[in-house]
Amino acid sequence: MPLERKQPMKDRSSAYIIITALFLMFSILLVLQYRHMRARVPITENVSSQHASGPKAVQFLKKGTYPSFVSGVMEPGNIRLELSPEGFENGVFKVRYFANAHDLILDPYDLALLTTLDDGNLRFTPSFSDKMKGHHDSGLIFFDLGKLHTPESLATFSITVRQLPKEEVRVFSWE
Repeated sequence: MPLERKQPMKDRSSAYIIITALFLMFSILLVLQYRHMRARVPITENVSSQHASGPKAVQFLKKGTYPSFVSGVMEPGNIRLELSPEGFENGVFKVRYFANAHDLILDPYDLALLTTLDDGNLRFTPSFSDKMKGHHDSGLIFFDLGKLHTPESLATFSITVRQLPKEEVRVFSWE
């Protein structure tokens, strides 16, 4: 009868150490993801038309940053859309979007076709937008404003998104 060879204690303790380290790394990643998601929670919710105005808006513009606004809520049949303008780069105005849908797929909604930027005089369509996919997505919308605007000249503007579920027209305004 062959003798069973027992695994040395050193190998078992190494396996336990590796498993414990993996568990700790996974736990840390979960905590960091949770903190990141909590940091993205907006101040206002469920408002289809929002705006920033007054002295705070001027401060944001001077710093080259803009407040984020949200339209829609996470409920069946609706899309929660957050827009966060990031500013100018070589005549192109960049806007980051965050989209979440409870039970809808975002793939059919092309923000390059559904979005416009209005400066009060002219209306611009995006020169490019990342394609939305799945139930949760983020990306960038690019408006090529060329030499028509500088960060200082685009003091007030609005971005309109049309044809999303529950709210046919969503207007985000920075004044």
